[in-house]
Amino acid sequence: MIEVSETKSKIAPLSNYIVLERDESETLSKGGIVVPEMAQDSPNRGVVLAVGPGRMYLNDSGKADKLPMDTEIGQRVLFDPHAAMPVKWKDEDAWLVREDSLVAVLS
Repeated sequence: MIEVSETKSKIAPLSNYIVLERDESETLSKGGIVVPEMAQDSPNRGVVLAVGPGRMYLNDSGKADKLPMDTEIGQRVLFDPHAAMPVKWKDEDAWLVREDSLVAVLS
């Protein structure tokens, strides 16, 4: 797992990007059959490891303002797998996703 703490992370996403650790693929079917690696689905669930500061926008008065992030470190999320960018960080696999590519927060 990539080393991340709430005060300072080893990888710090910018803007409205989020760093995720993707859940592992299921290796057994519900019937107990071993699923080969080539046939496994890419999971679209993961845990948030780091969160960017938020996206900048122009408010009604024409000044730059920052949209706060709705996502927090440690949340389990459902995301669009086509919008995820794989990242290799210190021999660990992670995924970089924009916050608006998240579909839901899982509890």
